[in-house]
Amino acid sequence: MLEWKPTVKSKFFTNREILIYLFLFVGVCVLLFPKERLKTYVLVPERVNLELSIIYAKNILKTQEDPLFRLHLVDSLIQAGRLEEAEREAKKLIGTQYTQRAYLALFKIEKIRYFSGKMSNKNLLQEYLLSALESTKEKELLIEIRKEALSMDLPEVVMISTERLYMLDRNVNWLKEVYNYAIALGKTEKALIYAFELYKSDPRGREQYINDIVYLLKKEPSGQQILEKQKKFIGEALYQNIITKLTTEVVASANTPIAIIEYTELFKKTKDYSERKKLFRKIVQLYLWSGDYQGLKVFISTYYKEFIRDKELARFILKSSMETGDTNFAQEIAKDIKEVYLK
Repeated sequence: MLEWKPTVKSKFFTNREILIYLFLFVGVCVLLFPKERLKTYVLVPERVNLELSIIYAKNILKTQEDPLFRLHLVDSLIQAGRLEEAEREAKKLIGTQYTQRAYLALFKIEKIRYFSGKMSNKNLLQEYLLSALESTKEKELLIEIRKEALSMDLPEVVMISTERLYMLDRNVNWLKEVYNYAIALGKTEKALIYAFELYKSDPRGREQYINDIVYLLKKEPSGQQILEKQKKFIGEALYQNIITKLTTEVVASANTPIAIIEYTELFKKTKDYSERKKLFRKIVQLYLWSGDYQGLKVFISTYYKEFIRDKELARFILKSSMETGDTNFAQEIAKDIKEVYLK
């Protein structure tokens, strides 16, 4: 008589059987449980089981087209690493009320590809974020776009998203950041418009802004036209002040080399920090107006560390170092400033 020996399979079900069972289970859930319950599960941000959430969302979308569920499906697919499928679903949202979020999702997909080496340039990343910015007025979304742009070093997108944030809540800190980006990107006309706005919004920095405005107007070939165009916005008093400064500096520029020597001697003798700051700024501006960039580099290199912890002056130093046209010099200055503020 043969002895009966029980055997144990290594797997109770094959993968195919498990998948069929899962689909049957979800189908029964859709039939037996109220749709709102399933919707609640799908819309929970912290989804415990991504695959189940994806299946639920797909089944709901079969019976009812709902862009919000499609958006959550896209998010789940990205989290699950199913990028091609996520991309197809995201493109279906373009033209709906979630168009901007669809473009943000497409950005996130390309960002994953970028870091995995499957795409080599950032042009598409910028294109998607700029598309997401179109007509966006939702603060939460603007902050997210700005954060993503910062993470991928996309300064133009940072500038535009920050400008939109300023337009929403009129926080002058947003405007200061936009202004600095406009200068760094060489967008002189925009920088002038922001400087005019800052002159009105930030009374404590008026002396700095009017000096910046005069410098930018001299640098920009169409400066006079921009000034005339903005005359009504800035008001007669500021307009006349700018014209006076422009005229005075044009006359003074002929004697700039002598003025540099005189101001530098005064700077060396002065001990008062507040006066030294004013003289430092004046000397740098004189070097810029004279076009003596080599002399400017020597002067900045010698004295900038004394003022590096003053945020406003640090920005001025960085901007002036960039104006020399020597990128290596500007990078060294930027590196030192970064070390001070990012410790």
